[in-house]
Amino acid sequence: MNAYKFLRAGRVGRFSGFEWPQPGEWVEASAALDPCREGVHVVKPDGLPEWLDDELWRVEVAGETTSVGPVLVAERGRLVSRVDGWDEAAAAEFADACVARLAERAEEDARLEGYAQSAQRVVEGGADADPRFVPLVGYILRHAAEDAERGGRWDGPINMCVAEKEFKIAGVSDCLPRGFQRAGFQEYDTGEQASWMVQLTDEAAPDGGTLPPALPGSQ
Repeated sequence: MNAYKFLRAGRVGRFSGFEWPQPGEWVEASAALDPCREGVHVVKPDGLPEWLDDELWRVEVAGETTSVGPVLVAERGRLVSRVDGWDEAAAAEFADACVARLAERAEEDARLEGYAQSAQRVVEGGADADPRFVPLVGYILRHAAEDAERGGRWDGPINMCVAEKEFKIAGVSDCLPRGFQRAGFQEYDTGEQASWMVQLTDEAAPDGGTLPPALPGSQ
């Protein structure tokens, strides 16, 4: 089975630090497959934008496999050939195209304005500010697409930076470039109440259904 893998310069895994052997040499898992922990991790074509890095390689995998979204975890794998079309110039061009497209979408959808501004700042800083500025733009674009696809979410006018897999607030500015998500919070005055509850309800839609709560600037 053929797939792809992004690596740092020198055929090095971004997260594992593993240096892949020369093309054609097989690499094997040392234990049972466990996504993110054990196995040869590669990506299907539709998942490439989420894993951008310095080098793009065609990979062949064999043996037992399991999938987690666009990521394929295999028992064995080997590099086949490098995709020469993906280089520093192509990566920068891709980032510029992403920023331009996101800016266009933000003009139509106010929810994406923060994402567009963050992506623009990242590209303006370039490799001097962050060597991984292209993957970071891809990361921002993915979260913007997820927000647009959801068609609205419970949100509020007070923006804070939150972690993705735990409840952690880490400041209020430059969330995405620092690896956090931007989330809107509502502020409620509970007075002297020791115990209280807020009930959230959807806005009634004209057709009798429901609409997601209005977002800042979306009316």
